[in-house]
Amino acid sequence: MSDFHLMIYTMFRTTFEKTPPIEIKYRSLKHLDSKKVVDDLIDHTSDINNYGDFEKCLVSILDSHAPMKSKKLRANTKPFINKSIRKAIAIRTRLKNIANKTGLLSDFEKYKRQRNFVVAQNKKAQKSYFKQLNPKNIQTSKTFFQTFKPYFSNKYTHAEKLILVENKDIISNDLDIAECFNGYFANITKSLDIKEWPINYSAEGITDPCSKALNKFSNHPSIQAINAKIDICPTLFKFRKISKAELKIEIESLDSSKSGSVPIQFIKAYLPFYIDALCISFDNAIQ
Repeated sequence: MSDFHLMIYTMFRTTFEKTPPIEIKYRSLKHLDSKKVVDDLIDHTSDINNYGDFEKCLVSILDSHAPMKSKKLRANTKPFINKSIRKAIAIRTRLKNIANKTGLLSDFEKYKRQRNFVVAQNKKAQKSYFKQLNPKNIQTSKTFFQTFKPYFSNKYTHAEKLILVENKDIISNDLDIAECFNGYFANITKSLDIKEWPINYSAEGITDPCSKALNKFSNHPSIQAINAKIDICPTLFKFRKISKAELKIEIESLDSSKSGSVPIQFIKAYLPFYIDALCISFDNAIQ
């Protein structure tokens, strides 16, 4: 599956290594004491005039009110797995351990029935999950990978052998595989209807490599578009100080789902209480 074009792939494995659980670090902002946070922001950011110290101060305040926590998640978790399936899996594992311990045929039969039940429940839940997916909600790369990433294999190791089938021939030699990929991607644009731009090769007397490149690609559409913009607005770019209004607009437009040293949710919620110090820090950096 791909978010760009239709693709089908298959993988054969001879070994299986259980993927260890994933440990994630997070902060919980649910039980913040807003009054104490505001008091700390006012007390500790008022004298700051550079961004490095400002960020350290903000992280320190956040650590004292919402320290980092950690939790472990299953590495191979799937979005369609529910509580009843997890319980059925636990019973299956317990019956398997009992059967391996006793060696009785009756215990193996109990394990097999429970195993088949888990497989059937998995298929039913997975089918229901994909039926409910709305293709209109999977239009971007981000939503595509959020939806399908749990189904991509993360068990690949560099020690595994890559084998290609090219023109009905099986290719297993590493050098031949590399040449095959290189030839495909090096010539892929030839199949596209793209008009080539004329290259200027008259570079006599030019020794500087940058000047040579500028001369060579002077007819490139991108270069011509840039030159057209410069002709319209010939004034040079200049740095200037920013205003609190501009800074507020930029911070409020940040994507709250992005991560960083300080959660965007926290940055937006307490903006009025540190914006003066942040604005001064940015202006000092520009200066």
